Amino acid sequence: MENNLESDNIKPTKIPIRITNIGNYQTYRMFLHYYNSTEDRYFYAEKVKLYVHTLSSDEEYRIQYPYFEVTYNEKRNVRLENIDKTDYTFEAEYKSDVSQFMKAMRIVFWILTAIVIFLVLYRTFVWIQNNPMSIIPNNYIIKLLFEFFYKSCKYLGTFYFWFTFGISAYWYFFYKLQGRIYYLMPPTNEEVYSKFRIIFYIGFCCYMMKMFIRIYKQVSFDIFFVDWETEKIMAMNDIKSSLDKHSIKSKRYRSAWRMIHVANQFNQLQKERIFHLYFGFCWLVILYFRCHWYRREYMVPDDERLDEAPTNFILRNFIASIIVLASVSIELVIVKILQIWIPLKKQEFMDLCSVSNISVFILDDYLHGYYIHGLSPFLKADVNYDELFKYLNQESTGAVRTRGLENDNIEDHNKNQSYEMFLSNVMRTIYDGLYIIQTESMMIKGVNSENYFKKSRLGRRLFRNFLNFEKDQTLLDNYMNNQLKSKLELVSSDVRRYIKDKTFCQRIMGYTINDAGLQQIGAPELLFYRDYGQNFDDLLFYGMEWEWFIMDLYVFQLFMIICDDVFIPMLATYLIDNILYYIRCLLGDSNVAKKAVVDDRFLN
Repeated sequence: MENNLESDNIKPTKIPIRITNIGNYQTYRMFLHYYNSTEDRYFYAEKVKLYVHTLSSDEEYRIQYPYFEVTYNEKRNVRLENIDKTDYTFEAEYKSDVSQFMKAMRIVFWILTAIVIFLVLYRTFVWIQNNPMSIIPNNYIIKLLFEFFYKSCKYLGTFYFWFTFGISAYWYFFYKLQGRIYYLMPPTNEEVYSKFRIIFYIGFCCYMMKMFIRIYKQVSFDIFFVDWETEKIMAMNDIKSSLDKHSIKSKRYRSAWRMIHVANQFNQLQKERIFHLYFGFCWLVILYFRCHWYRREYMVPDDERLDEAPTNFILRNFIASIIVLASVSIELVIVKILQIWIPLKKQEFMDLCSVSNISVFILDDYLHGYYIHGLSPFLKADVNYDELFKYLNQESTGAVRTRGLENDNIEDHNKNQSYEMFLSNVMRTIYDGLYIIQTESMMIKGVNSENYFKKSRLGRRLFRNFLNFEKDQTLLDNYMNNQLKSKLELVSSDVRRYIKDKTFCQRIMGYTINDAGLQQIGAPELLFYRDYGQNFDDLLFYGMEWEWFIMDLYVFQLFMIICDDVFIPMLATYLIDNILYYIRCLLGDSNVAKKAVVDDRFLN
């Protein structure tokens, strides 16, 4: 053996042996058993343990020399033929020095916590700006605390997800992909794993609570469809008028089918999703089992040495999660590439608004919302197919005005139909008052009025004895629609005052503006910011798909930790995803029917 070592230019190393109970000394020699015939005492190594530690060093070779720890025991008056029946125990333990790693992770953890605290406080301030106490006089403190709780859960859950995912990635790349083995993973009974689980569980609970609140917010926004179509006159003939031509009655009307069609398409749009969880799970099954990626979850750097090697849940979570994450990301990239030739669903919806001559007025906060401009370039939509086809051909050749709210010489402005909107306190009060009048008027006239009445967002008691609608019903019909049209026409007449561009910092920081700022700009009621990214999808399932995907990964990883399996987590994640999606769609349908005052039987 020594000749081989010398030929390889490797010097033999003496492995130290520490005797624990007989003098507690260190040596380089040991015996397994020894019989002292003079004293009739039999000594034997009852427990032999091999320790291998890793060093925290920048040297190329970081594994510390191993050593044996021997615990001796003795027996008296024992016969030699019974010596072979003595039990011996041999154990091996390796332990990494994770003190530097834990120190670095604590620093990162507290930095992320500080960022979370800053974001929660700042975003709460933005919410206060968009939801002043003067607009919400009842239970304002409760709503403020609720919003603070939501934002705390949102940022804690998101940051803790990426924190635990980053730790998993670090351990995988710095352990499994070592060219020269110098780093050994901590044994599964180490404290670092319990801390990892605690952070993961806290992040999971926060994120799930955040998702429930997020779904509630998405199905609670206010929406109103502004119809730009000019009312037509329809003759009302009866028996009396048929006898007397001078007594023919007439009535103004506007077709309701365009409104129902746009509301139905918006309802479908809010439930549209891009990624599909089963696509990622299919790749997980193929790569994890067929391509044997499951071998990488064992706590040995070399995948070929798997005999009796323990598995590690952190490595397993990372391998499974990175497969699902990569496959879903690829699916989203493919969809984005295809959308170069196939328009986005939300772009198709805006095209439908222009063809239908209907705009969409959305409020996600009391003083903040989005506006989709749908005024037709031809200023009318109740036409037959031949006229509509002729108008679309004229639009394609540039023979008519553009679809944008701004009719200037800037191409981006002319094409843009989406705007972020800020309201003043007065404008919000006007909106609520108009909504009461419009909703009550439509409910009294509606065939299914009792159902509308029960579904009203403002409640039965707000309408009780409010106005004499039977007397003023004709004047009040579509009153809100006409008032909002006049506000939007005012914006269109002076775009430099009422329509602005946000800077990059304003978009990143979630810019908001109060009444004083609106007065200073000269837009006391409404202020629009061009929304080229069509961020109104924040109110749709489009806008929360990545949040939803992180929730799926959270659930998947949780069941991976609990079940120590892959198929059960896939099934549980798929079921939870579909149950929550069904609830979100059901509540979303109800919200559109209630806020837009459309019978839910017309919505798909």
